[in-house]
Amino acid sequence: MKDKILLYLSLLSLCVLCFVAGAATMHFKPGYIQSIKNGFIGAEGLNDAKQEPVVKTGRRKVFIPYKPLPAVVSGVEGKYYSGYTLINTSFSATVQLIDDHGKVLHSWNAPFKKAWPKEPAFVVMRNNLKDIETAYVFSNGDLIVQYTGVASTPYGYGIAVYDKNSRLLWKLSENAHHDIYISPDETAIYGITQTFAKYPLNGYEYLYYPQLIDSIVKLSRNGEVLDRISITDAFKDTEHAKLFKQLSDNHVKRWNSEVWDAFHTNSIQVLEKDFAPRFSGFSAGDYLISLRNTTIVAVIDHNTKKVKWSMCCQWGGQHSPRFTRNGTIMLFDNEGVEKAGTRYSRILEIEPVTKKVSLVYEGNENNPFYTETRGRLQPLPNGNVLIVDSNNSRVFEINKKGEVVWNYKTLDTDKRFNAGISYVQRYSKDQLKFLNEKTIQPATRIEKKN
Repeated sequence: MKDKILLYLSLLSLCVLCFVAGAATMHFKPGYIQSIKNGFIGAEGLNDAKQEPVVKTGRRKVFIPYKPLPAVVSGVEGKYYSGYTLINTSFSATVQLIDDHGKVLHSWNAPFKKAWPKEPAFVVMRNNLKDIETAYVFSNGDLIVQYTGVASTPYGYGIAVYDKNSRLLWKLSENAHHDIYISPDETAIYGITQTFAKYPLNGYEYLYYPQLIDSIVKLSRNGEVLDRISITDAFKDTEHAKLFKQLSDNHVKRWNSEVWDAFHTNSIQVLEKDFAPRFSGFSAGDYLISLRNTTIVAVIDHNTKKVKWSMCCQWGGQHSPRFTRNGTIMLFDNEGVEKAGTRYSRILEIEPVTKKVSLVYEGNENNPFYTETRGRLQPLPNGNVLIVDSNNSRVFEINKKGEVVWNYKTLDTDKRFNAGISYVQRYSKDQLKFLNEKTIQPATRIEKKN
């Protein structure tokens, strides 16, 4: 009997000690508690991301068209930049190259399973939807694509290259995501890869873990990895590190379900020799990146591999910053502005030295341009800008006056499904040498404006 009483008293004492220790911890909040808390929250956010439905509106079993949907194309002759346009629609395994009037000049069939017939080790979520997010065509007709795993974390699903007949040439079996940049001479390929850091990184203890960590990867034309730059290392020990810490705290409050993705690098571009003399403080080879969740746009020195310039907070959810021939940086501001209860996305232009921001274009009642996610832009040689209104399945081109001079709109033939446009790139007519004048198939509908 005595033994049982002693046992009960011991258990009661232990419970009292645990209670007192817990109360003291909540009151004094020692530093290690925050790390433990961050770990729980990071894991919780990651678990939520893995279990969210394929499409947030509850259309998990929706019909997925693996052929491009028909489109209406219109343009003002003589005002748009004439060339060839590469388009890939969300949830389609086919990438198309069209002319100014929507005729299909060439197409590639590039489903994920062609590159990886069996689910590869770097894919976390099995048998989910794999989407082509970015595509680029080389002058000889080879096509490079970057895949995204819908409702998966990590969401980067690799890079693959196909010849003009859609035969696989090579693949990068890493969690590559969001964007690809090809050097003008087509000898170098730049992408963004991601890995999970399970435990706090030195200098980034304040983040929630596990945490997605992004890197810039440089590849040869044949897919050999030539260089890799960690985004965390690029910010570390620079004057820009404090800005990232401050904004990552804001990010947690705003994107609570994505605490595991503070960097979210969604764009990569390289400053080329032709443009470099127009940028004071930047050099040929420097990297321009966008970190969506913290609103940071930054330039990384290609020699030191450290951030040398950054700017933030005058836009939201941004994508696609691009060096321009005017010595400025053009940016797709997804969140834009709100007018009379309606939100419109904007295209902005930044003067890097003064950090002055100018408005290039914003949506309005006549052109209700707004896409909460994705979105791209391409400054064109004639001064026009090609804009991808992704979530509204539309591409349009504006001139210097802000007039819409070319328009491409996907027709949603299945009303249960919104096939957004992931990526568009305009090429001059002398860039793609593999083409001939013969077209493969006409577009479903063509409209012209004179």
